[in-house]
Amino acid sequence: MSRKPLSLACAAVLAAFSMLPPSGAFAEGGALRTVFDAGRTLLFQTDNVTLTAEAEIRKNGTVFKTVRGTLVQQNADDSIALNFTTLRPDGTTYPSAWQVTGQDGYAYSVDSLEGPFYRVVSFASEPRILSDPEGALESLLSVVSPALEMADRLYPDAARFVEGPEEDLVRIRFPDGGSPALFDVLAETLVRRAAKAYLGLPIEKGPLPVWPDEEEEEGSTLCDDWDQLFSVGWEKLFGEPFPGEEYDYSDWSEEQESRYRAVWELWDRVAEDTRAGRTGGYVFLRGADGSSSWYETYGECILATDSQYLLYDDQERTFLHWLKSHTGDEWDEETLFAALYSGNPALENALGNLYDEMDAGYLAALGNAPFGAVDPSGNLHPMEDPGMYGDYVFETENSITYSTLTRMKTLRLGEVRMDLSLDKQGRLTGAQGDIQLVLTRTDGKEDLITLTLSCTAGNYGTSRVAPFDPETLGLTRYRYRDEEKDLPAEPQAPPSEKVTLNGQDYLLHP
Repeated sequence: MSRKPLSLACAAVLAAFSMLPPSGAFAEGGALRTVFDAGRTLLFQTDNVTLTAEAEIRKNGTVFKTVRGTLVQQNADDSIALNFTTLRPDGTTYPSAWQVTGQDGYAYSVDSLEGPFYRVVSFASEPRILSDPEGALESLLSVVSPALEMADRLYPDAARFVEGPEEDLVRIRFPDGGSPALFDVLAETLVRRAAKAYLGLPIEKGPLPVWPDEEEEEGSTLCDDWDQLFSVGWEKLFGEPFPGEEYDYSDWSEEQESRYRAVWELWDRVAEDTRAGRTGGYVFLRGADGSSSWYETYGECILATDSQYLLYDDQERTFLHWLKSHTGDEWDEETLFAALYSGNPALENALGNLYDEMDAGYLAALGNAPFGAVDPSGNLHPMEDPGMYGDYVFETENSITYSTLTRMKTLRLGEVRMDLSLDKQGRLTGAQGDIQLVLTRTDGKEDLITLTLSCTAGNYGTSRVAPFDPETLGLTRYRYRDEEKDLPAEPQAPPSEKVTLNGQDYLLHP
């Protein structure tokens, strides 16, 4: 079953364990290796324990993710409940919750972002906390473990051992840049492997493409007006103007569908001929006449064709600002979405025309600038430099986690301030503190990532997983593999039966 969210927090704690140098109190076994191996034992060799975790992750001082949750492990069964708060690139936040119960080879998971149903999947039972595809991570840590004792002698003053009546405490303090190079290599390797195994980001291959719609091997096809291009293709093939709005999309005949496919096949052939065996790059089709050119980079394509490209951070929120300033209508997002899917063609056409007016206004305001970004408050940011615009697109259209990790070139440890506790049996019972990671990006700039962690481990040997009970959670629908039962009802219109747009009343669901 998937343990991705809590596993990442645990992996971060394990990385912290790997940074601990020993003190005199652990002279026989070495404090570093003792705590490091205790962390490995907890994550990979413990089949009955209860974990709690709180993590706050900051990028350059701004909190972009908080996680709070619990994990109960009972042999091959477990239960995870997590709450997230995530900061979007545009500065807005959203909460979400995720919980899963794994029992007898089946995982029952509920995600608050996916609506009121639960998903059922089968999984291979593992009596361990952290999933480890192919055993790569555990093998790596097993190799590192013996080498860590060398830090005993190299950094004797970086950790302080405090013995207690029931628990012992290890306090670690590394200044920025004061950790061994081995720890930097280990931290970077752990981050890269965790990103691949738990987030699906193969960042060991370098940064991913930054331009939208870029296909690394096959290249991409761009156009300044797809609707106009379709009309041009229709007339080329059939010798008559495209019927446009009179064309009945709702009940196509076999001949109509065949004609539709034929138009796009025409432009696919034009693009393929223009590419002429090249891989990558961009084919640009002009909507006015269907002429085409190939360009090596996206920025070169936009500049050479005198095109303009607008990016909305959040088009719906921008439209609501624009609507109020141009028509006086003050709508909320619920009203907008109800109108967009109202089933009233007149209302939907009126909204489409207003969206077109908004686009035209922003394009006119761009002047000669090829690129423009519009923030959720409706402010336009013209840009001349393709590189600057590419950075903006990448940062805006991807999550902060994705954009940060996929641009990582190297990673090293910054300041580390961690306190870890062990019981008298040598088992980890808690960890709290801050770990700084300094990421050097592919453009040479640095990002400072700070993890503030607070974790506990307890109930060794006495933890119990409660059965999954959808009724108590108010869940009545489920998905198993590709089968879905009791599909959710269609979204209902808001209580009002009509909306007023630009001085005219329209019915919802007439």
